[in-house]
Amino acid sequence: MQLPILTRKVGLTLLLLFSCAAAQSQPRYTLTDLSSYAFAPGISYGVAINNAGQVAGSIFGDDGRSSAFLYTPGSGMLNIGLFPPAGANPSGPIGVYAAALNNAGQVTGSWGVGAYSKPFLYSAATGMVDLGSLSPGPLQSGGGSSVNDSGTVLGYSFDTSVFSYRTFLYDETGGLRDLGTPPITSDGGSINNAGTIAGTNNLHATTYDRDGLHDLGTLGGGTSFAKAINNAGDVVGYSAVDLPGDSALHAFLYNARTGMTDLNSLGGLAPSYYSVGTAINDRGQVAGYFGTAVEGESSAFLFDRAFGLMDLNDLVDPVSAAGWRLDIALGINDAGQIVGYGLLDGNPRGFLLSALPPVPESSTWALMLLGLAGLGLRRHIVVASSLPLRRQTVAG
Repeated sequence: MQLPILTRKVGLTLLLLFSCAAAQSQPRYTLTDLSSYAFAPGISYGVAINNAGQVAGSIFGDDGRSSAFLYTPGSGMLNIGLFPPAGANPSGPIGVYAAALNNAGQVTGSWGVGAYSKPFLYSAATGMVDLGSLSPGPLQSGGGSSVNDSGTVLGYSFDTSVFSYRTFLYDETGGLRDLGTPPITSDGGSINNAGTIAGTNNLHATTYDRDGLHDLGTLGGGTSFAKAINNAGDVVGYSAVDLPGDSALHAFLYNARTGMTDLNSLGGLAPSYYSVGTAINDRGQVAGYFGTAVEGESSAFLFDRAFGLMDLNDLVDPVSAAGWRLDIALGINDAGQIVGYGLLDGNPRGFLLSALPPVPESSTWALMLLGLAGLGLRRHIVVASSLPLRRQTVAG
């Protein structure tokens, strides 16, 4: 039996109200302690997360050594830096640092001894592979900074012939190749699935594609640095500003339509606060951190266009985050999961934040209850009107 038309309309209205409330409520998160999955004692933190929820990061031991890891939900944490890469035979302990992760589960970063370092690429099929260097010799220094879903690695390598860092791309077909004019420095950079690179050139945030270099400008100061790019070509990073009494660096979000936007102004932060955008997903959400030099500590943030810049310490479930302070966010996937590191009872730890189901605002609950009451009244009227009328006999 079909519901009366009015009843169906009220029900649809309530459904829309509930959907709007869910869409407009601030994101909330539950926290997972990545260090609880560590395969060795030390400080662990995540630097990147893919859409499958896998996390890449590093563990720093008390002995000064480090290992890279790949955490997979349901499977735990895998040590991908236990052995030297294939063909490598360095003397002394090896430090392995993860920098980036793609949706195929490939990890890139650097490995080395002391100041000697080289880029690597890890996959489940090949293990950890040494990618080489742009120039031979004892002064090798380099690493992978980003890897896209096709397995192309963007990185940096010290070129002894010019005594400076150069940018390279690596893939299985072409191997390691010098890009010439470097669109990034040893500060790192990011490559998306279209092959567009975001980085820094001549102290300005820059993108690099088949048409060459593109200067993204600054927020008014003299310098800017790009940290990450998504598949829509949006770029995040940080820039010097030119504001009265303000010499701090501010996080920015850049796209081709609107140019460079100061995220401090969208988060209610005082101009004196510094902020850094570190990662961006394909939904345009930005992760990073902010703070002041006076306080000497930072807070991890999430930027969302619907709500502006928000302190993640205010968004995390207080039960799962008991004793935590979230200092720096370094990675975010398309589901809104965030990785980074902070302090648990004063001790450095790595965290993974996963979004909780949205909760409607209290005002919307009131509207829903009124709507439900209206539905009950409507049903009462409909039922009453369908009863047969009784003829009343008047005595007398």
